[in-house]
Amino acid sequence: MATVLSVATQKGGTGKSSTAINLACALHSAGYRLHVLDTDPQATFAKWHKRRISKGLNGFRLSNVPKGMLEEEIEELRRDGEIDIVLIDCPGNIEDITATAVRLSDAVLSPVKPSAIDMAHAVETARFIRVMRKSYPNLLFMLFINEAMPRWNISKDAPESIRQIMANLDKTFILNTQVTKTAAVAEFFGTGQSIFEYAPRSTAATAYKKLTKEIVECLARNSA
Repeated sequence: MATVLSVATQKGGTGKSSTAINLACALHSAGYRLHVLDTDPQATFAKWHKRRISKGLNGFRLSNVPKGMLEEEIEELRRDGEIDIVLIDCPGNIEDITATAVRLSDAVLSPVKPSAIDMAHAVETARFIRVMRKSYPNLLFMLFINEAMPRWNISKDAPESIRQIMANLDKTFILNTQVTKTAAVAEFFGTGQSIFEYAPRSTAATAYKKLTKEIVECLARNSA
C-alpha cells in the first residue's frame, strides 16, 4: 500500500507548492516511486511539471484530479503496487477538496512562515487536524518553518512558538529543518528544475534534503 502525504495549510502564500515540488524531486531522486496529485485550481505544480517535461528533464507521474474524482483516484493509487508515495499538493486553504485529501491521507505536511498571521493560521490548521483525528486517529501531522529569516527574532522564536501551539496535539512533529528565504527558492520554478538542479550548492538545496530525510523518518515511525 502506498503512503499518502498531503501538503496542506489553512493559508495560501506559505510556499506550499515549492515545498511539494522539491519534496517530490528529492523523494524521486532517492528512489521512491512517486505519483503526484495537483488538486490546486491554480495548478502551480502541474505548470512546473509541464515545463520540466518539455525540457526533457526526468519526471514522475502527475495527475490533475477533478474534485468529484479525488477520493476514487487516491484509493486507486494507494492500492497500486508500483507506487510508494502519493503526494498531494492541496489548495491554499481548508476547503472541501483539501478536507477530502487530508481525510484520505496517512500524513499532512504544513509549511509555516515565521509571521504573526501565519502562526495564527497554523492554529486554525491544528484545529482542523484535531477534528479530523476524531475519525482518523492515526493521521500524522508535520510542520516546519519555511522562508525563515535567521537574523529576525520571530524566525528564531518560531519553532518554540509552534511547539507551544501544538503541545496538546498527538502524533504531531515540529521538524527541525528550516528552509530560509533565498533568491534561489524564488527563481527555480520558472526553469522547470528543482532547487537541487537549479542551485545544488545553495542553503535551500541542503535544507530541502534534510527536510525530506526528516519527513521520511517520521513516516517510517508512524507506520512501524
